[in-house]
Amino acid sequence: MMKINSHDLVAEITEDLFAPEIFSSVVSQFSIASGHITIKLVSVRYDDSTAPPIKKAVVVGRVIFPILGAQALVTQLGEFLEAHGVGASGVNANTIVCSGPMQ
Repeated sequence: MMKINSHDLVAEITEDLFAPEIFSSVVSQFSIASGHITIKLVSVRYDDSTAPPIKKAVVVGRVIFPILGAQALVTQLGEFLEAHGVGASGVNANTIVCSGPMQ
């Protein structure tokens, strides 16, 4: 079982198999307000209600972190990518990387 150790927080992670997953093609915006970082996630989709279909960028979710959590995300994600040979300089779209065993 994985554990989180961040500042004063030490906790076991419990998997929720029904937790929603969000696919995002791109991050469209970062913002800071009241000590929190908001990351806006966007997916490119086609609106087939018109002919021809119109390509749209649709907001699929927002992730909000306290600033310290966002800083930890940047550090840990950078370390994870570097450790798996897909550093921040570029990622091959066909590369599959998993932090734990794939089921």
